Amino acid sequence: MFFKIIIFLNFINLLINFNVCNGSIIEKNGDYLFAYFSDLIYDPLAVKQNQFLSIGNECLEWEVVWDSSKILAYKSYKTDNLIISFKSNNNINIEDNAYYFKADCFIDPKGCGQVRNGFQGEYYDIYDQLYSLIESCKKPYDIYFTGHSVGGVIAFFAMLDISIQRFNEKYIKSITCITFGQPAIGDDKFLDYVKLNNNKFTYRRYVTLSFNNTIRLTDPYVSNTIFKHSINNTVYLKNQNHQIFSNNELHFLDVYLENLKNEEFSLCNNNCKFKKDNAFINFREYHQSSCDVNGNTEITMSINPLESGFQPFTYSVCLLESKEAYNYYKYSTMRSCSIRYGQTSTILLDRINNKYQFSQKANGKHVYIIIENQNLDNGNYSLTYNLSFSNQLQQPLPPQIINCTIEKQYYYSMNVSISFKSNSFSNETSDQIIKYVVYFSKSDNTWLRYKISKSINTEYVTMNYNIPNGKYSVIITSYNGIESKPSNIGFIH
Repeated sequence: MFFKIIIFLNFINLLINFNVCNGSIIEKNGDYLFAYFSDLIYDPLAVKQNQFLSIGNECLEWEVVWDSSKILAYKSYKTDNLIISFKSNNNINIEDNAYYFKADCFIDPKGCGQVRNGFQGEYYDIYDQLYSLIESCKKPYDIYFTGHSVGGVIAFFAMLDISIQRFNEKYIKSITCITFGQPAIGDDKFLDYVKLNNNKFTYRRYVTLSFNNTIRLTDPYVSNTIFKHSINNTVYLKNQNHQIFSNNELHFLDVYLENLKNEEFSLCNNNCKFKKDNAFINFREYHQSSCDVNGNTEITMSINPLESGFQPFTYSVCLLESKEAYNYYKYSTMRSCSIRYGQTSTILLDRINNKYQFSQKANGKHVYIIIENQNLDNGNYSLTYNLSFSNQLQQPLPPQIINCTIEKQYYYSMNVSISFKSNSFSNETSDQIIKYVVYFSKSDNTWLRYKISKSINTEYVTMNYNIPNGKYSVIITSYNGIESKPSNIGFIH
């Protein structure tokens, strides 16, 4: 009996370790991540760049695996999470009556009610890309579909279609959809069809609301049509950070981001931590961990090779301080940290087989630690480690927006004035310069980004811009090598 209990406890422990190593469902308290990725797809400079975001207290590198005009996908190999965000064609207008026409739902040939025609077309425009993306997976993932406004509609269709069709099921562990400001999609029969299949997916739909005195305001674009939502999946997000003067302001994704902010599920802020308690199995050649930092970084690492077979695990540890260096890195058993074409690497540990701890300074913007297997046979080797990157730069305080005004309006564009107060202001005379980044966000459209530099002795800043006509949310960040958190939100409408 005692022997059976021991086996049972070991089995439970194995299951726990398996879950930690091979998957991590992102729960509701981590939904800021999906708002972040829903926003990122509108940033033309962010595509093709890996992101560093944390789940809980652990910083993870998210690799961009698909980048097109309507789909942006990132995956974490460590947690087996695949996040796919969508955006609509920039020309679609969610207020346009032409998109209110009903059409038969195509997801199920047997019938699934009627849906808003223009929105369904948006989904089938990207269907082939989505199919190819999931087909390219090398192992099963927890898949998350997300998007803002019409992007949320596309995410909803993707969730429903793929969870029901289940093509390439070997690559799908679970399906979740989180949307922000998503307009209504279908009629009563469509909602009945969704409810009939809701055991196949997880769905959360965020809607912002605010109270202006005693008047309750909600995002105006989510329900002002003849179509309907499934109420059970709605999460109302109460605005608590600034006063809303018009319900149109509640539709901007910046408002969702501001009210969902969770420090445990956000950008790593140049301090990355990687931990592997459970050993790598079949460690064949090398493993790399990287952190997007900005100079003056302290790296600390403890590493423990585990015995396997007839000889100890001989390993090397390399430091690379740029993406270019990593691109020209080539694993070799002939020498440690092999690199080509004039790039440089630092050998931190050279062919050792014992436990080791070290601390190392680095100055690059993108820092890589590579652990190499230097055994010459094809045996299976494993190790555990703790690794942290700590940046010594202090994150600057964000500015405070004071005013956003339209100075002059033309047929296609307008002149706007943005005034803000610097929270990095210093009374002491200094040659130090601080940079600011001004972001103009328009629903279902690409960001506009402007960079400016000012003396740290400048307390109040006013800038003028000519931008296309439209409704915008405006945020500003400070930058001293690390970008600050966003300022409060300003609106232009």
